[in-house]
Amino acid sequence: MESQNSVTDSFGDRNSELSMGLDAARYYLSKSVKNSTKQQYDRVYDVWRNFCQRNELEEFGASHEQLAACLSLVMMRDKSYSKVVMLSAAVTNEYRIRMLPSPTTHETISTLFRGFRNEHPQTRTAKLPITEEILDKFYNHLYQTKHGRDGLRASVVLWRTIWRISMEYHTLGRFSDIVKLRRSDVKYVTDPSPHLRILFKGGKNDLYTEGAERVVASNPTVKRCPVQLTLNYFKYLGTSYIGYLVPSCLAKIFRIQTNRYLIVEPWLT
Repeated sequence: MESQNSVTDSFGDRNSELSMGLDAARYYLSKSVKNSTKQQYDRVYDVWRNFCQRNELEEFGASHEQLAACLSLVMMRDKSYSKVVMLSAAVTNEYRIRMLPSPTTHETISTLFRGFRNEHPQTRTAKLPITEEILDKFYNHLYQTKHGRDGLRASVVLWRTIWRISMEYHTLGRFSDIVKLRRSDVKYVTDPSPHLRILFKGGKNDLYTEGAERVVASNPTVKRCPVQLTLNYFKYLGTSYIGYLVPSCLAKIFRIQTNRYLIVEPWLT
């Protein structure tokens, strides 16, 4: 009798352990994507859930044909390839969390996406380059009366944004190059004429980490002089500042009345 009870208890313990393990697995599977991605999945997943409810389908037992029908209706309605890709990924994620085979893995679905791409080719909107006209408007915004003499009362975010864009324009540098610059990498030289010497290190083309120097000439006849802008920026930062000139940051969008350009402004983290 005692041996039977011990066997039953052991079997119950194994079941309890297995159940706990499965719960833990589902939890970790639910954490397999970042919170930001999960939020995007949650927003679009309701499309699939509502489709199943309207058509009396099992949300987690549907076939690839039923999923193909849902994706195709979304594509016909919204003409958005990115949305059906996101919806498919959201369905895959929900099935994966429950350790169920997903209908998205069927070859029909990959073929369906090829049809979406062929029938609704994606066209990229050309990005307008920075021009001197746009730079003028940036400088005018920085040097407004409310920002004081030489813009010294403007926000640090505005200074970093306009200085970065100006340096990208005048040095043909990448964003990734400019954000690595420290105060010591930018030298103001007056001989034989005022100019900046900027040392770029660790860039994409700097294979031997030797760095490459670029010269930015002064143009005192125009308001958008990059050298004077840099001197004003250094004055704004103070003589004791030795850190990065454009520290790592998040993006926050604000509008300046250029009628052509939307500034993406670094926001302090």
